[in-house]
Amino acid sequence: MILHEFEKAKIWTQLESMEDGAIAQVKDAMTHPRLFEHLAIMPDVHQGIGCTIGSVIPIEDAVIPSAVGADIGCGMCSIETSLTKEEITPQFDNLNRGILHRIPTGFSHRSQQNMKDVEKYLELERLVFTDAIEQINKKYPRNDIKPQLGTLGGGNHFIELQIDEKDKVWIMIHSGSRNIGNQISSKYISLAKTIADPKEPVPKDMEYLPLHNSHAKDYIDDMNFAVLFAFHSRALMMECIKDELKYRFPDVKFEEMINISHNYVAMENHFGKDIMVHRKGATRAVSDELGIIPGSMGTASYIVKGKNNLDSFTSCSHGAGRLMSRSKARGKFNRRKKEFKSEGVLKIEDFKSDMEGVYSKSINRFHLDEAPRAYKNIDTIMANQTDLVDIVVKLKPIFNIKG
Repeated sequence: MILHEFEKAKIWTQLESMEDGAIAQVKDAMTHPRLFEHLAIMPDVHQGIGCTIGSVIPIEDAVIPSAVGADIGCGMCSIETSLTKEEITPQFDNLNRGILHRIPTGFSHRSQQNMKDVEKYLELERLVFTDAIEQINKKYPRNDIKPQLGTLGGGNHFIELQIDEKDKVWIMIHSGSRNIGNQISSKYISLAKTIADPKEPVPKDMEYLPLHNSHAKDYIDDMNFAVLFAFHSRALMMECIKDELKYRFPDVKFEEMINISHNYVAMENHFGKDIMVHRKGATRAVSDELGIIPGSMGTASYIVKGKNNLDSFTSCSHGAGRLMSRSKARGKFNRRKKEFKSEGVLKIEDFKSDMEGVYSKSINRFHLDEAPRAYKNIDTIMANQTDLVDIVVKLKPIFNIKG
């Protein structure tokens, strides 16, 4: 429900739950010269670069690369299986090893030895995507794309096994476009700054590319590739996990995969006009599609259906939303020396307690920034958007792999 309104922003959360920096970014974004109607600020909103994460930003006749962000196409996929918690629990150690053998995590890409999953995937009538990879590699020659396909990445990306109210097991994956999304974003954010009119008052880091400009078309083409890459990457990881389950449970059955993206821009018609709707940490929420709203490690996730809410530009939250920064949660980490320089506010004992009942090898100090207490309360997030989505299935995590 709309809990607060500024002149040009409708906000689905309490102002006291937003950082001062996030409120300042919303107020800045409201002044954008190309803003259409109003911003829609989701319940999981928090401060980002240029504009808040958890925002829907409708723009007339232009695209704003920073309003999509660096991890273009980042999103979720989920599949219901025929397995039960009782059946799968004894296999957690084997599944953890098997999945990590097939799916690189963190900064890792696929080595020459484990490219067979990629080649097999691309052979299955996906020639158009293969051609697209070759074209984008020519534009970004320093970025070898194929070895990144079907890799998890780091940060808040995850692989989970979850159970519904009937103890049926679901697979859920959160991942993005890896380095190619970041390269595309960096290129066009810089380009938008370069061509910006210095006399026009545009909020900091929200410079835009006019649609009549050829650079805008190039950005949209490259962005759409990154969205497609992120989808195929999730789909490949899902196939690897399904293979691991079929190896151990030959009779397992799988339902159709649900897939959503929460970092992209698309032309849509709202309030009688075609506009560019930027979703940065927000999900499309329409009545004829299933969506996914994940919680944090150790908390519930939800399969939802949208309510076509016009005020939100048919959108909802993309997750729980960060409550504290990574460095505040875990302390500052020196990657070169692989050691912590300072302590964070979260403690490993609380992390372990909050993850009780969830199998995970990621319950350690390095992942303290992903502990449940680093995120907002998912129950509050869902309560604040009852006018945006209906809950179809509530899922509880039982197995987790973090990037």
